[in-house]
Amino acid sequence: MFWNFQLSQVVGNVIAAYVLRSGADKSTLFLVFGVMAVVGALVFLCLRMPPDREDATKQTEADRQTELMNPSTMALSVGTELLSRNTSGATTVEEGGPIQEIKDTFHLMLSPRMLQILPLVVWSAASMTVYGSIFIPMLIRTMLNKPEFLEKTKQDEASLTCLCFLGAGEMLGAPMYGQIRDRIGNKAALVFLLLLTIGSIAVFLYINQIDDFSYFSAYLMTLTWGLQDGGVNILIICLM
Repeated sequence: MFWNFQLSQVVGNVIAAYVLRSGADKSTLFLVFGVMAVVGALVFLCLRMPPDREDATKQTEADRQTELMNPSTMALSVGTELLSRNTSGATTVEEGGPIQEIKDTFHLMLSPRMLQILPLVVWSAASMTVYGSIFIPMLIRTMLNKPEFLEKTKQDEASLTCLCFLGAGEMLGAPMYGQIRDRIGNKAALVFLLLLTIGSIAVFLYINQIDDFSYFSAYLMTLTWGLQDGGVNILIICLM
């Protein structure tokens, strides 16, 4: 399902590029995405309960109907339920609450195993920051000496089109890392992911240095960055 989630980057950038190409302003683009967000949130209301939980609910209702027909069984069930609620309620008051959850979170972060994973989590956040806040300004900066990209709309359209390859890289990087890990082994997959990450950083620094826009170099940069970011995300999920 990870690639299905990352497909939103491809579809979203295509929609943004198409809306800007049609001559609409950015307020129209924000309106389009706002409507899509509301529709997506409403779709959650249509989700059905998983089959196993639905069967369990039906079984519980059948048991309750049986208890109603037997007064002694119903009384015993009610007493057991009240005792269970009192016990769980006392436990919740004593151990629950948001403050305890915050303490448990920090305790987990400082555990020896979690400390080994934190660098990967930090790098994943840094990677998201790079492509979320640096890619588009850098691509637009490299277009300034190109006569075909003098208009701001053309710059936004071209940069959003390039970011479609970022989403494609995310979709390919996750299953590619999983296949390498399953067939070759964990250590080989980690080495491959490390080399891919170094390569993506090298491409990023090279394009930033030459300061000259071309679709090939922009596609290569966004694709390789998406490949390594997708692999890192799947690695974190596997380790967690």
